[in-house]
Amino acid sequence: MGGSTTEFGFVEEDKRYPHLAARIIEKHLDIKINSYNSVISGNDSLHSLNILLNKLIPMHPDMVILNHNINDYFTLYYEGNYWPPKSPRSKIIKRDERTNKLWEFASRQVQDSFRGITYWLGRYLPASIEQQPAMENIRATQRLTDDAYEKEFEKNLVTFVEICRIHGILPLLMTQQYRITERYGDYYDDFRKIYEKLQNVIRKVAKEKHISLIDLDIQLPKEERLIYDWVHITIEGSIYGANIVAEELIPIIRNLKH
Repeated sequence: MGGSTTEFGFVEEDKRYPHLAARIIEKHLDIKINSYNSVISGNDSLHSLNILLNKLIPMHPDMVILNHNINDYFTLYYEGNYWPPKSPRSKIIKRDERTNKLWEFASRQVQDSFRGITYWLGRYLPASIEQQPAMENIRATQRLTDDAYEKEFEKNLVTFVEICRIHGILPLLMTQQYRITERYGDYYDDFRKIYEKLQNVIRKVAKEKHISLIDLDIQLPKEERLIYDWVHITIEGSIYGANIVAEELIPIIRNLKH
């Protein structure tokens, strides 16, 4: 479960690492693996708790992996909490039942196209043009202390672990790949500081709750050929990540079999 960093909207489906890792594991263990990429672009960890409760638990999965950070960061940065009223980040959306489904589909296609445009802009525009104004705006709306980010995020991670355990599901946590380099300048100091603290929250919860951690942040090289912007990976990055995930999961799944 995750957001766009796990959705891989611009990676062919058979090369997205949730799918590809399962195929690698099948070859190693000679068993059938059903993997589901239960993500939506823009989701934060509270969205994923909703998906876990209302969609995944009825499927009786053996394990669930949670991969979040950046969307939680921006939800808390812009809104100050996980339950903002009248916001695109709201967890409950009221809508007219007569909403045109074709319009919903078209809107999603526009969103996907926009992400494609930002991908190419990210590769070829200078950081000062591409990102600087956005970060100035974000900095101006900051409302929480660093500790508050960590505490709110940790609550959701712990809730995820306990829900899984109550329902006999093996929970796993994953840090998020990212690539913030000097090219982005001083405007990203605040972002990088809090983002890395949230990565450490993931590691802390995994250690304290005695669950497995896939530390993609450490294991996936921070190279443009693998991560094309802050957090989204290329096809090559997805293949690389699939091998990392498979290597981590093979001994866990082998133990589940016994």
